[in-house]
Amino acid sequence: MASRRADFYYDKAKKLWRKQVTIKGIRKVFSGKTKQDVMLKLVEYQQGVTSCPFFRDVADEWEEQHWTEIRQGSWRSYNAPLRRIVERFGASRMDSITPKHVQTFLNQLGKDYSAKTVSQHKNIISMIYRFAVVEKDLDLTNPAEHVAVPSGLRKTTRTALTQEQKRIIADPENSRTFLLPFLIYWTGCRCGEALALQFQDIDFKEKTIAVTKAVAHNGNQPVIGAPKTANAYRFIPLLPPLEKRLREAKMKPTDYICTGEETTLTKSALDKRWKKWCAEHGLTDPDGKPAVDRHTIRHQYATTLYEAGIEAKSAQHLLGHADIKTTMEIYTHISKNQFQKDAEKLAAYVSEQ
Repeated sequence: MASRRADFYYDKAKKLWRKQVTIKGIRKVFSGKTKQDVMLKLVEYQQGVTSCPFFRDVADEWEEQHWTEIRQGSWRSYNAPLRRIVERFGASRMDSITPKHVQTFLNQLGKDYSAKTVSQHKNIISMIYRFAVVEKDLDLTNPAEHVAVPSGLRKTTRTALTQEQKRIIADPENSRTFLLPFLIYWTGCRCGEALALQFQDIDFKEKTIAVTKAVAHNGNQPVIGAPKTANAYRFIPLLPPLEKRLREAKMKPTDYICTGEETTLTKSALDKRWKKWCAEHGLTDPDGKPAVDRHTIRHQYATTLYEAGIEAKSAQHLLGHADIKTTMEIYTHISKNQFQKDAEKLAAYVSEQ
């Protein structure tokens, strides 16, 4: 019989119920989303259950072990897919889930979600099985290994900025009430990187900007941490329009550039100010929602690099991409768009002859 070391307690940080017991001199801690989950694990352990674990239990362990290793921004994107996966496969034993089960699941997702989102579900299933094999030493075959994301699914694409949108965002006068769009436009920083830039990161003598940190939001609160990847640590040029604007700013070294204060933006404040700024400058869709997003403005910086003749390898550094393939995909996309515009101009010219 197990002797109680401690009663149930709730770990608020990891949102798990825990129970610590000593069984035959061995101290064990059982965790789960609910008290029932914890008791089920305890009973199975006491009875020496050797059958393959349920998917939900391994998924819980994987989440608990890896959530601190993943950037907050990335983890938010994992949350919803993980919940859907556990809802579908949670009550199944790990060794009972077949490639056909996973393929059917992905096909169903494809009716409502983009190719990128469906692919993310497939990758999470693979990561959980990899965890089960490597960390838990289970003899399993990954059922997601040989399945495919359904073809013909819609792809998430961003529309390039129009000439009028570029003019509005690049105008320093329009940055007086909110500097972030202007800052991203002239640095190409990710939103989190731009939010983390402080006045002391600007070197006016060398005309460079040091990107050494990024803001991620834990719920609503901003958390300053490392950039997305090792390649995201970089120096980028301080371009003349931004230099002129920042020289006018009266900031202390520790002030965050996007706020002009020693604190950066919460998630709700960021969304509110972005929506308000877009509305003030006519950058909204018919429903009153922002017509441009932060990443589209960053993409414009990549377009500027391409148009300026910057080689892809240099663009990779300036954009902070971990893989040159990412940069090349963007450059190829820009090139195709330019070709299409040139082809239309040529066709129009020939038609007038």
